[in-house]
Amino acid sequence: MPKPIAAYFSHHKCASDWTLRVLKQLADAIGMKVHHTHWPMRLPLGFHNEPKWAGRIAESWDFAANGDFDLLIATNAEMEHVRTLSARGFHGFHVIRDPRDIIISGYFSHLASHPVDPDQNPWLMVHRELLNHCGKEEGLLAELEYSSTHLDRIRFWEYGYGGIRESRFETLMPNPAVELAQLLAHTGIVVDGYEAPAGAPLALRVPADTWAAIMDANSFQKLTAGRAKGEEARASHLRSGVAGDWRNHFTAPVTAKFKVLYPGMVPALRYEADDNWE
Repeated sequence: MPKPIAAYFSHHKCASDWTLRVLKQLADAIGMKVHHTHWPMRLPLGFHNEPKWAGRIAESWDFAANGDFDLLIATNAEMEHVRTLSARGFHGFHVIRDPRDIIISGYFSHLASHPVDPDQNPWLMVHRELLNHCGKEEGLLAELEYSSTHLDRIRFWEYGYGGIRESRFETLMPNPAVELAQLLAHTGIVVDGYEAPAGAPLALRVPADTWAAIMDANSFQKLTAGRAKGEEARASHLRSGVAGDWRNHFTAPVTAKFKVLYPGMVPALRYEADDNWE
């Protein structure tokens, strides 16, 4: 039987690249073995139906369920896959984001900054070609459909499954050193000054100075050569770093289409009281 693990579950455009970077540096510092998977069950534009991609998906999640490692990093997490981890046992945390901000962040990233590779994400190459031949509003309308695979993983997540601790981009990014340390402690990866819950699968200590150095190296200002959060650079993968930016870009047609494609999603996630937002 494979050993229990710690797990981080998140989604596209939910600070997942930043958190991945931090966790890999932490793993190097304290000697954790990591398995990172970005393969979900469903890919944009139906590419998951092709044998090449279906094989990669199956291989990665089979290793997640059975492989020898300490920490799983799943940056396109999907409930069907999470359930396969129950037999081995895990303590995990899960980070989401306002889906409207995911659309905006996704649009600008897919338009210019996200890396493309025919051997890794040919679906994005197709989508980028479309985005580069239309205006912003038309592009956002296309993004709403393209990103359905990403939003549906959040929309149909089983919140609290298996004792997974829930968090949000909007909680994590204003105070990342504290929030991420609290989330990690839930898994048994414990920064000095925090405590793990009973039954956590790991018992790994993180010296306070090690944690402070990793946080400093990964501050928004350090990673963007001095830009403050909210100071936008549209061609950058770290574009603005703030919540609520959707208000600067949603138009009436974009809002209407969002509500048609994702009815009730925003209030269900408690980002609004009801679906009458605009």
